[in-house]
Amino acid sequence: MKNKLCVKSLTASDLTFFKWQFQERNAGNQKSINLNADVFIDALYPDLPALAQEMSGRIPLDLTFYGPGYSPRHNIQRKIRKIGSYKNWRLNGEFVINPVDEPERYNILVPGDFAIMDFVGISYPNAVSVFLISSVSPEDKNIHASLEAWLQKRGMAVVDVPELQQLVLDSRLDIVHPLNGLFSEFDLDLEDAALGSFEGIKRLHRKGGGRSISQEQFKKVRESAESIGRRGEEYLNLYFSWLVAKGELKNYQWTSDINAISPYDFEIENIKDEKILVDAKSTSGDENRTIHVSLAELHKMVESELRYDIYRIFCLSEDSASLKIVTNMKPFAESVLSNLHNLPDGVEIDSVSIDPKSLVIGDEIVLPSIEQLLEDL
Repeated sequence: MKNKLCVKSLTASDLTFFKWQFQERNAGNQKSINLNADVFIDALYPDLPALAQEMSGRIPLDLTFYGPGYSPRHNIQRKIRKIGSYKNWRLNGEFVINPVDEPERYNILVPGDFAIMDFVGISYPNAVSVFLISSVSPEDKNIHASLEAWLQKRGMAVVDVPELQQLVLDSRLDIVHPLNGLFSEFDLDLEDAALGSFEGIKRLHRKGGGRSISQEQFKKVRESAESIGRRGEEYLNLYFSWLVAKGELKNYQWTSDINAISPYDFEIENIKDEKILVDAKSTSGDENRTIHVSLAELHKMVESELRYDIYRIFCLSEDSASLKIVTNMKPFAESVLSNLHNLPDGVEIDSVSIDPKSLVIGDEIVLPSIEQLLEDL
């Protein structure tokens, strides 16, 4: 099973994991969320009891909360434990405290609300994303009702991705709801739409059943897409520094960090003394996601005396990424611009969306992890 997903109906005792809930509810001293053994062990992690003995019964965990409602990522470190002869396991550790910028975030949770848990790890969990679904939150109302009908009287149950995705679609959940982050195509289509892709917008309309996105919601989506681009540049900056230290690159400059409107991101000088302009095109998806190129970039590709390459950074995560290089974009850009000459007077295209399959692109380079790059520098 690729995703280890389950839905948990939160009890009053489970809610004591959250500090405010513990202080305000007379629900005992559990201070943790129960993980029912028939689901967590029997269905998801059957080898965990034996492995846990080697880890003193404590499994460190990277824990990330999303929600209730539209509340964003809240990342903390906790653990999973089995206490004494008690058959269930528990997600516990220190109290979960409301974030400083959301001082009442977890206060709205009540018994009967849901936690959708996405565990990462094959033999034992090392991370979990928990999507909190509140009956009080307007953004969660429909999906809460759907989960209640689906779970019925079960306290906790395994759910597969297609099943959960259908529940989300049937609930007409807003496409900007954090729960859609479980389905990577939603995030990638939002990323494309925020960057001006008409195809991305069409796909969102199909998946979202025609639901609209508010200006504030779309602003957040655009900011997220821009942050992916920035992270790709930061990764490439670190990679170039590493290549210089290894003697595989002579010099480089992060141009767009100095000039935000630069039509390229880096100027590098290789060991053959060739100077090359580099533009980073980053995505958290695979290499086949659309590449977005501005008109200014197209003109620079054609007019520059220096070669202009595109560095396609894909599968970008917090600590890893892959790279493919499109060498010398000038001929392609000339072809694109020549086809824009027949537009009516007064009409100009600001950018184009390019299918990577239409480009001559190099072999995949698996970049060293951020951790490795930092260690070597």
